[in-house]
This record gives sequence, C-alpha cells and structure tokens, in this order.
Amino acid sequence: MEYAKDIVLNLKSGQEVNKRDWRRTRNRRRNNQKAGIFSKTLGKLLRHKIITTIAIATIGFMAIDIYLVTSFVNVLVRI
Repeated sequence: MEYAKDIVLNLKSGQEVNKRDWRRTRNRRRNNQKAGIFSKTLGKLLRHKIITTIAIATIGFMAIDIYLVTSFVNVLVRI
C-alpha cells in the first residue's frame, strides 16, 4: 500500500508529503475529468480499441446478415 502511494505521488523513499499539495493535485485531476460527454466517450473508445473494433464489427455483420436474409426472403416470395 505504501509503495503504491509512493508511485502515485511520484515520491522517493523518505520524502514528506504536504497535505495541501495532495489535495490540490487531487482537485486538479477532478477538474480535468469534468470534460464533456463526447470527449469522455471518445477517450474511452480510444483507450479500448480492441473492444470497440469487435463491437463495431459485430454490429456491421448483424446489419449485413439482416440485409441478406430479407433479400433471400424477397427472392423466395417472388418464386
């Protein structure tokens, strides 16, 4: 736990932490996260490229499948 805190705060061993600085950095992170919904969504899509690609491919294949099935049904109706 102590080591993880040192990594997050970029501390070397034995360095003192000023609580005011800790609160300021935490508030800065929160203020930076108050972006619009579009930028949040875009950020998540860029972070999870593989999952996004799989989801888009799945939706695309489902659309192509629906189109092919309806075309086939239309061919059967004409016969």
